[in-house]
Parts: sequence; structure tokens; C-alpha cells
Amino acid sequence: MSTIILKNIQLRMANLAAKPSEKTVEVDSVSTQYKFNKETKERTDEIVGYTLDFYGVKGGIQTVKLPTDCKATIETIQRHLANCSIVRVNFGNPSTLLAHPYAMLDKQTRELRSGVTASAKEVVVVSVDEPEVFDDEFIE
Repeated sequence: MSTIILKNIQLRMANLAAKPSEKTVEVDSVSTQYKFNKETKERTDEIVGYTLDFYGVKGGIQTVKLPTDCKATIETIQRHLANCSIVRVNFGNPSTLLAHPYAMLDKQTRELRSGVTASAKEVVVVSVDEPEVFDDEFIE
């Protein structure tokens, strides 16, 4: 019986976005990835990259790893998210998004674990929807 090697399959935005026709995605959160000391297993202060979580297929969260070159854009996204804004991004034109499915069997529990790993070389803010501010005198 032949098998398919999943690491050789590349997924596109249509496989990850909430709607297959979407060229942009809505950001849920961003975070910083730090280097870990191999001996002590403790986090160092050295930044090795960033992660961006967006709303993917059927409302699930998909994580994309980004390089340190994206620092300015990540800070911009963090600032907008702190103001409760809706931020939509893409991963360049042409897209630099690389996504691969994976599946592995946990030897102890015999449970099959599967998912998608994704990385991109750049991220571009496409739109920012600011929250509406309501004046208290109109609300009863």
C-alpha cells in the first residue's frame, strides 16, 4: 500500500481562510517567539520570530510563523488590536505563505494528531476597521 508524504503537500490561502475566495484574513492575535536555552530549557531575551493567529476555516484559529523582519508590521497590528480594531492582512503579493498539513501518531496514547503548520516571509496590513464610539447621551 502506498502512502502520501504530507510534508510535500503545500496548501494555499483558499485551504486556510474562512472562505475559499478570501485573499485576506482577520487577525486574532500576535505574539513574540523567543529563543530557549537548550541546557536550562528557559526562555532567553533573544527574539527569533513572531506568530500571527488568524481566523481560519470554519472559525478555527490558524497560526503563522513570521521572521524578525516583520517587527514593524507586528507592532502596528498589536497597536490596532489593543484598540479593539479589526485588522485584515495578507502575506504579500505574490503570497509568501507556506502551509503544510501534518499527521502523527502519539506512541503513548495511540491518538492521531493532525493539523497545519504555516509560515510566511512577510505580512501586509490590508485594512483596519476602527470600532464605533457611541456617545452616552444617545444610549438609554
